[in-house]
Amino acid sequence: VTTLDTQAPTVPTGLSSGNKTGSGFTLSWTPSTDNAGVSSYEVYRNGTLISTVSGDTAFISGLTNATKYDMSVSASDQAGNTSLLSDIFSVMTLDTQAPLTPTDLSSSDVKDTSFVLSWAACNDNVGVVSYDIYQNGKNINSVNATSYTVTGLTDFTAYNKDVIAKDAAGNT
Repeated sequence: VTTLDTQAPTVPTGLSSGNKTGSGFTLSWTPSTDNAGVSSYEVYRNGTLISTVSGDTAFISGLTNATKYDMSVSASDQAGNTSLLSDIFSVMTLDTQAPLTPTDLSSSDVKDTSFVLSWAACNDNVGVVSYDIYQNGKNINSVNATSYTVTGLTDFTAYNKDVIAKDAAGNT
């Protein structure tokens, strides 16, 4: 007499992520158990089934930079029994996108030993947190505004000024 397998695998637990990039990550979990053995795992992103794998890891790719994804996993056995979904595990892809280059650099309020350097605000996928001011290739200050008063200059001397935008992830 053969009996039907009606017991679902245990719910996957211990979801974690590794190998994060701006467009993907590896999702891992503690393997489920089942009376007849687990045959596959279904991986869900934001509530939608995205893949079925045989092991306890999946590489999730094709994602958007600096974006949060809610991941969950269920387990299935050969008889077609499926566990409940795991608890949701949120993963944020890395921010690898640099801010745009500052434009429209201009000077005003020019005096013998100082002037005001100004530029247009930059865009970034997450947000610019500061601007590094360079004078003749050397970083002289970091500010969170779109202007900076340059002081301590020598009268009748040319100076090269550069401004570099930086986001919270350190992308420049």
